[in-house]
Amino acid sequence: MYNFVFVGTEAQAGDEIGLDLYPNPSTGIITLRTASPLFKPVSIEVTDMHGVALNHFNFSNILSEVQMDLQGLSAGVYILKVTTSKGVEKIRLVIVR
Repeated sequence: MYNFVFVGTEAQAGDEIGLDLYPNPSTGIITLRTASPLFKPVSIEVTDMHGVALNHFNFSNILSEVQMDLQGLSAGVYILKVTTSKGVEKIRLVIVR
């Protein structure tokens, strides 16, 4: 039996969130950069490939970039679900040790 996880954007048509995650792969400290300021609340949920929530971050806004510490995660593949007023974007993150 195979489990498939589809990763992509769910942003509304015409509303580009414009996110960049680096470094990816990472050892745990990651930076999320936005193409333009996000003045409304931003929620970031980190899940494993089975959809189990492992971490959650809330920001009142992101002007250009934010750093997150995920050094407590084991090596593997994770999904960052970024929810903004412009929509939802899912980004694959690889943690290496």
